[in-house]
Amino acid sequence: MAAGLVSAPRRSFRAFVRGRHSRSLYHEPFEPLLDETVDEARARVATAPRARGSDVAAFALANVVGVAVGLAFTALVLPLVPVGILAGRRRRAVAA
Repeated sequence: MAAGLVSAPRRSFRAFVRGRHSRSLYHEPFEPLLDETVDEARARVATAPRARGSDVAAFALANVVGVAVGLAFTALVLPLVPVGILAGRRRRAVAA
């Protein structure tokens, strides 16, 4: 979501709002869905909602949490990169 926020923030926000307000087909019986066209299925789930304040808050929170998790993951994994490089070199040296 961070990449979308940087490259196309308005489209990302509209997609987020559309996803929050659309229906899911997971609870529907599977076989009848196979007989529908894509347009019919889209008409059953799609909405054209207007963004509310709660959508803005949820979008902001999702982005803040996403960036925090990404930074934490990077901080945890980045120190392991030299270990992996050294292990690869050691493996090649033993194989040679």
